[in-house]
Amino acid sequence: MHQKLKSAPITCVITTYNNRSTIRRAVDSVLSQTLPVSEIIIADDGSTDGSAEVIQRISSAHSIVLPLIRPKNLGVSANRDLAIRSASQPFITHLDGDDLFCSKKVYGEWLALSGRKNAVAYSFIGVVQPGSLMKSTILDPSATVTGDTSSIVRNLLFRNGPIPRDMMLSKALYELVGGFRHNIPLYEDWQFKILLASKGAVWSCSQQLGTLYMQMPFSLSRADSSVHIEWKKHVISSLGSVLTDNLSPEDIDALCSLNSSGSKLIKSQGFGLVQLCKQLGRKPGDIVKLFRYLPEIRRAMQL
Repeated sequence: MHQKLKSAPITCVITTYNNRSTIRRAVDSVLSQTLPVSEIIIADDGSTDGSAEVIQRISSAHSIVLPLIRPKNLGVSANRDLAIRSASQPFITHLDGDDLFCSKKVYGEWLALSGRKNAVAYSFIGVVQPGSLMKSTILDPSATVTGDTSSIVRNLLFRNGPIPRDMMLSKALYELVGGFRHNIPLYEDWQFKILLASKGAVWSCSQQLGTLYMQMPFSLSRADSSVHIEWKKHVISSLGSVLTDNLSPEDIDALCSLNSSGSKLIKSQGFGLVQLCKQLGRKPGDIVKLFRYLPEIRRAMQL
């Protein structure tokens, strides 16, 4: 399919807030895909660090890059949702302005999607420690999104393994689910994926390394734990019939108990190389994908 296309009918939305130092590399990682996208929207959420000027220069140099500069900060959910809804292409994917795509991310997910408007394509995730690559981790979310609808909803709710990120899907499916809710500053993506699963979406893995999730010191994911617990509670309370339709009463009780204590519902980040070797007592080549993907990670970071 990709051999017949100069570009795929995909919009990549890149959301950014005060990412002046990283946005160019993020955009370059999308422009460098082995299968190009047709449109890149850079949605800047009222940055105050000069990001807008950098984005305008990038747009001037590349006709497929469209700047969407907010005059004021809308919040991560509203900024992303409105940008996706403005996409001109029938399929969409997303990238944060401080993360990177590996070069075959779009190619692999486009093949996995096969034009299906009820499907979601995802890839392996590189959780990258920029200052110490050997502490990075490769996550495979496949087990989390395998099974029937209720099993996948349950896995996502209890965070029973890595959760896909920056997936590729049809704009029609995105709108059917309702997109990202504007009033949620944290875990809006978790809520969206749970709702996506509840609609019976078909999940397909590209078998490629997709997003490099760069561990930055000031990201929202590093907010105080009490803030995380508050917004997890909010998301769960908003799900209503999704819980009752897919979980047993015992599961719902357990979910609420874990959520209240904050002792569960944390993102699974897998293991670094040293910890995994110690735990399993096996050779690194037999137990992790990190060595396999280190050259690709380095190439993406050097763009």
